[in-house]
Amino acid sequence: ASDVYKRQGNVKFGCTNFIKENELENYFQNFYDAIYLDMADLDLAMEKAYNMLKPNGVLVINAMDLTKILKVVKKIKDKDLGFE
Repeated sequence: ASDVYKRQGNVKFGCTNFIKENELENYFQNFYDAIYLDMADLDLAMEKAYNMLKPNGVLVINAMDLTKILKVVKKIKDKDLGFE
């Protein structure tokens, strides 16, 4: 599926596959105030998602099991992406 982006005033919505190569990744760098990830391989998408966030942006993840949570925490620490 192709990427879909829509704007309404100051609200931006996007839907994309963070794991595949994304030709729009550089265009949307520091673009979003918040990103919500709900996917199987969260750790593979973390760095791209952080790059697309504005400074002090919020990344929300839906990790349904401890294994996913630990992978995500490890990735955040290894890449020094920030952790709160």
